[in-house]
Amino acid sequence: MVTKATIEKLISDLGDCDTAICQEAKQSLLNLGSHAVDPLLVTLTSKNIRQCCNAIILLGELGFVRASPSLLEMRLHTHPLVRINVAHALGKLGGRSIVEYLVQWLQTEQEILVQMEVLLAIGNLDQVKASQYLIKVLEETESSTLRYMIIFQLGEIGEKRAINAILPYIKDDDIHVQEHSSMALRKLGYHRKTPEVQNVFDTTSNSSG
Repeated sequence: MVTKATIEKLISDLGDCDTAICQEAKQSLLNLGSHAVDPLLVTLTSKNIRQCCNAIILLGELGFVRASPSLLEMRLHTHPLVRINVAHALGKLGGRSIVEYLVQWLQTEQEILVQMEVLLAIGNLDQVKASQYLIKVLEETESSTLRYMIIFQLGEIGEKRAINAILPYIKDDDIHVQEHSSMALRKLGYHRKTPEVQNVFDTTSNSSG
């Protein structure tokens, strides 16, 4: 039986600057399974960013869905590294109800790296439902960066229904959106090439060749 003192020491070691000590603590906590969940949830309030991030990572690895509500609250954390790890953990935990929260988060998040991780999490959770939500955000967002990231993810998800949603962005004012649109359409198996699509396809092929 692992004592409370032992668990507290392991939790403390999650914030240690020594990588070996930190990794040993992570493995020991993983081995504890469900017994580690509550102490890790408490650790989410830690001001030690390393400790906080490692707790988030472990909660994702352990896979207990009951950690989801606490992790969702952490999407408002001020540190982007914490938010990146939260998105990654939620993508591992799964659950259809989380998709809606992630889409809302995507629309308000300002950090590109966090947006990318949220998009990956959405795709991992429920691909059919994710496509529906992402298409809606794609049509509403004014951010060209978010547009091409969403288009890329729609290509990765592979839902054919995304083709019609992506086609208008072949003529987007932003070249990155155009290029990601052509690449996504290729992945989705779209072969009918209008002059506009053909032009972007040719430009993309030449730049990658």
